Amino acid sequence: YLSLAKSRPVASAMLRAIQVAFLGAAAIGACGEEDAIALDDECQGDGAEGSCSLSALQLSGQKLSKADPPYMEHTLVANEGTEVGYRSGVDAAGCESACDATPGCKSMTFGYSGSEWGKCFLKDKSITPGAPTSTDPWRTQRFKTYYKADSVLGYNTRSIVAQEGQAVGGPNKQSTPGACGLLCDKTSGCNSFSFSFGGNDQDTCYLKALKVSADDSESTDTWNREHYLTYYKTKTTLPEPVETWRQSSDYMHSTECSPGELISSVEGCRAAAAALGIRDTRPRIVPAEESTLPPGCFFGNKRVGTMKAGMWFNQLGLQFFKPELNKMIKADEGYIMFCKKHPYELAKMGAECGQGKDITSVGECDEATNALNLGKPQPVPSASSYTTTQGCYKSLVGVWFNGASMNFGADSSKEERLCRTEAPR
Repeated sequence: YLSLAKSRPVASAMLRAIQVAFLGAAAIGACGEEDAIALDDECQGDGAEGSCSLSALQLSGQKLSKADPPYMEHTLVANEGTEVGYRSGVDAAGCESACDATPGCKSMTFGYSGSEWGKCFLKDKSITPGAPTSTDPWRTQRFKTYYKADSVLGYNTRSIVAQEGQAVGGPNKQSTPGACGLLCDKTSGCNSFSFSFGGNDQDTCYLKALKVSADDSESTDTWNREHYLTYYKTKTTLPEPVETWRQSSDYMHSTECSPGELISSVEGCRAAAAALGIRDTRPRIVPAEESTLPPGCFFGNKRVGTMKAGMWFNQLGLQFFKPELNKMIKADEGYIMFCKKHPYELAKMGAECGQGKDITSVGECDEATNALNLGKPQPVPSASSYTTTQGCYKSLVGVWFNGASMNFGADSSKEERLCRTEAPR
């Protein structure tokens, strides 16, 4: 029996599909690569906004330091899927790189023994732990299956550990590892979780207190190795502020921002840098391969993988991420986020918010009222929704949210609208 799930980091840039989809949008300019990067290093690109990006092609095939969804090793599966490519004379890491670079590749069959060694068959099949294994002894003695494990934002993935640690609450049925990760985030004392992909407890999430590492011993139990994976929280290292950093009444640096606090434009990113005392550093545009970094504006005080030190703005991340409203967005390891201190304001009595500054969801209205210490908004009764002010507003009798698509003759002269201070870009 070939043990399951000896994880390794992916040997190429993450989420190649995102690179292909957004390549044209991300490659706005190109910056020269220096060996030593100063904190005030400026991009020499000539972009219209004074911003610059590393070409996505520059990063192709290079390993990023950010934790990528790992490949897991599995006994050759019975259903390998359709072949989408082939390589020969490569090791397992080379086969993984080939899969990363091939659109539609989700797993591979790798020859590890005898005359079949180095043969790499790229497959379109999504494999999970517990997948039925091949009954062909000749093939199982010569080939293994490698597959991309489900990635969960804020967590590393690995084989099931031998010692899972103390449970935090009871088992929970969850549809995906991602849903389990959200539950762990909300549960005090949860640092890791195990997720079941098969058997009687399929789609069950087990929250754990243990702080797991990549070096912890994997389980020796065959059933566990074949049906579970361990997910553990990534470490967030806060960059040390440089001496010139200062306090600002409008912006802050933090390990996390609420959705409303995100900076949504290059101009806003530059304004935050100036307000916080960052020396004249233009924000670079995050390339497509790294668009799953937190959205908005952030800073790194040293090179992390292929990402230089200095200011970065993740425009693609604002489009790619669909965070739940009111859920904090956390910085990745090696970076610190810049956030707006005052994302919302009360307009003057009877005034409109201005183009793009209206609050259009009850979740954001709740966030805005909380930020302005106005209490929880109440929903406008459906019977009067079409004759009442739209959006989020404060009246003489409380704070309200009206999600109606239109109104007829609403009198808002005695109401104060809650508005965004900056229109989304």
